[in-house]
Amino acid sequence: MKTWLVSRHPGTIAWFEQNDIHVNEVIEHLDGQKTQYWRSGVFGILPIHLIADLNTQGVEYVHLALTVPHDLRGQELSPGDMDRCQPRLEVFSVQRLGAFSFS
Repeated sequence: MKTWLVSRHPGTIAWFEQNDIHVNEVIEHLDGQKTQYWRSGVFGILPIHLIADLNTQGVEYVHLALTVPHDLRGQELSPGDMDRCQPRLEVFSVQRLGAFSFS
């Protein structure tokens, strides 16, 4: 299975490397329509609607969860900063149940 890391943050990419978490390819943005992600695993910090799209295609999504303290919010994090944020890799399965119309 091919694994992808979706991140544009140098600190996140370095954190994965420093923790020996192997990914086949790093990409900055996910194009949910591309079939190249099918039957793959994706790591990242993605919005819920993109996670649902991946799961619908049979892709396993692993979320990099961080508990970011107030003093680190809104800035680029180094791998050391990330270690301070209690990093966890959590597998998510998201199902889209419907939508509301506002018209």
